[in-house]
This record gives sequence, structure tokens and C-alpha cells, in this order.
Amino acid sequence: MSESAILTVKQYGLDPNLAIKSFFKDPDWVLKTAVGGVWNASSLLLMFFLNIYPVLIPIIFTLWAINTGYVLRVMRTRLRDPEGVLPAWNDWQDLFVSGMSWLAIITGVIIVFLFLGATNLLIASILSAIKQYTQLFALWMSASIIFLLAFSLLTNLVLVATMANFAQEENTMAAFAFFKVLKRILKRPGDFFAAWMLGIGIQALSIIIPACTVIGIFFLPSTIFAGQLITSSLLAQAWASAETASTGSPPGDGSPAKLEDQSVSTPAITDEPTSSGSTIKASDTKQTEEPKRNSTTEADKADSDKNGSNTADRSADSNNV
Repeated sequence: MSESAILTVKQYGLDPNLAIKSFFKDPDWVLKTAVGGVWNASSLLLMFFLNIYPVLIPIIFTLWAINTGYVLRVMRTRLRDPEGVLPAWNDWQDLFVSGMSWLAIITGVIIVFLFLGATNLLIASILSAIKQYTQLFALWMSASIIFLLAFSLLTNLVLVATMANFAQEENTMAAFAFFKVLKRILKRPGDFFAAWMLGIGIQALSIIIPACTVIGIFFLPSTIFAGQLITSSLLAQAWASAETASTGSPPGDGSPAKLEDQSVSTPAITDEPTSSGSTIKASDTKQTEEPKRNSTTEADKADSDKNGSNTADRSADSNNV
């Protein structure tokens, strides 16, 4: 991650201008967006023939999964480098697997909402059938609608943050780490809420603006996909800001220099236990070694003096002879 990108995440948190600039900075943004637009248009076209050919359902889900996988890849790339270019359209199997996993999670959430809605309708129908509880029917329906609306909005906010965690961790269990996601949201609630609202506005504009012109309607699949990519960049910024506030370091900061320093650092001298159970301190060992070195030096000096005297005696004997 570049230094300016780290400063942007740390100091300013959410930066919509950076998300838009980094999108258009890629020289191939038109081509990469057009590829996603083709998959959107193809899936939309195939949906018109579902009544005739139900076998097209797996193909439609495959196209959705590939596009969703690319959005997750863009989010993962923005977490590592907010100023980088858009990733390439490659490794199609990875795109399909990650995208299909997230679509399965979203499908599960939709099933839960349908179950809650059906349960509320069942209770409301029972209340309406009982004459003495007819007045409670309107109250129950009003409260149910307000509850489901608030719950859906809160769930959507949590889901977009969970999507960032899922993109970063790249495993299915990350999609169920709700406590971790809630902690991150509480670290930067303003950034997540702003990214969520801006994402809704950008995706709405990606539909409204092209629809105002006849020619723009044909570009709707690509503009919708472009709105998804910019929104994913905003969510990545919010997640990176919360992670920086939580861990003190931006995502992708492996700190290799610190690891190298730890690998070359000398181990500290520790206390060593003896066989009797007592402990010999490092300072005592050092003090014990110093007298040994001194005694060894004195013995070497005595041996050298003795050798010198023997040499002198031999020279005197030779002179006498």
C-alpha cells in the first residue's frame, strides 16, 4: 500500500474522491467495465426465456457469480491498495467460487426474511379471523412493517460490511463473523454509514442517468456494474479505516522489516537451572569466567618465564664447553 493511501485511510477514513479517481485512473476501465456489463446483459436476456427453458437458471446464476466474484476481487484489491488499478479478468474459477459462495449467503438471508414475513402474515391472519382481536390486526401489521423495514436496513448495513470481511479473509466462515463485523462497524460507524448511503446513491444514479436517454438504456448493464465497483471501493475504504482504528496498522501491512530484525537479533542470556534445582544467573557465570581467564593468563606467564630460564641455562652450559 502506498504511503499516500495509508495516510488517506488513517487520517481521513472515507474518501469518495479517491474511489472515483482510482476507478477512472485505470486505462482499461472501459474494457473491464464492459466485460461485467456483457455478463449482466446476458443474464438479463436469458431471464426472458426462463418460462420456456428453465434449464437456463444455472447459466444465469453462473453469470451472476462471476460478476459478484469480480466485485469481491476489486474490494480485496482496494483493501491492499486504494489507489491501484482494477484487477484483471482472469482466474475464472476463483471468480465463480467466491461469487457463488456470496450468492449462497445472500440467498440464505432472503430465505430468513421470507420466513419472518410469512410468520407475520400468519399471525395477522389469525388475529383477523378472531373477531375480538380485529382491532389488534392493524396494530400488528403496522408494527410488523416497521420492524421488518428497520431490520432489513440494519441487516443490509451489516451485510455490506460482512462482504468486505469475506473479501479480505477469502473463506466462508468470514461471512458469519458477525461479532467481528459489528465491532468494526462500531469503530467507524460514520464511515460505514456514509459508505453505505453513498453506495445506494451511486447505484441509483447508475440506473437513473442512463435511463434518461434512449442510447443510455443500452449501456445500463455496464453503468450498473460500474456503480457496483465504485461502491465496493467505498466499502473497502470504510473497512480499512475501521481495521486501522482497531489494530493500529492498515490492511496488508506485514511489517517485513520487523520480522527481519527479530530473526537476526541475538538471543538474551537467561538463567539456567542446575541439576540440584538451583539457578545460576548469567551475571554469576560471567563473574566466574573472568577469574578463570585471569588464572589461565598467569599460568601461561609462569610457563613462559620457566622456558626462558631453561634456555638461558642451556646457553651457559654451551659456553662452558
